[in-house]
Amino acid sequence: MYNAHMVPREDGKLGSRQEQDFSVATSAVVPATEVAARLFGGDADAQHFAEKQAIEFADRWLLWFCTEAPEPPQCTRLDFLVAHTGRGAVSVWTCEVGECGASLCSLEVHGRNVAALNNAAQR
Repeated sequence: MYNAHMVPREDGKLGSRQEQDFSVATSAVVPATEVAARLFGGDADAQHFAEKQAIEFADRWLLWFCTEAPEPPQCTRLDFLVAHTGRGAVSVWTCEVGECGASLCSLEVHGRNVAALNNAAQR
């Protein structure tokens, strides 16, 4: 899922209206087929590299969870901040690790309940 807004560049110049209007993230999503065009200036290689890095970070977070507790959480939300730094290049950071609660704002309560129930039934 892409929940994204462009932000002003490091040189302080404002770009698109979208950049000027940024204040907080929302649950509005950008369809995957439009991400490269809308958020990476048409750079599909950068989009794919960002996705690859985010998946690697998610795997590392899940490994960390397994080192801290006997089993990973039933569900969690990982938020990533991505900066398009050049043609085919991005910087990706983890900006939030959320619990199974209201922070999963775009996931209906039924999905969270099923995850909790499945986790309890496995024991």
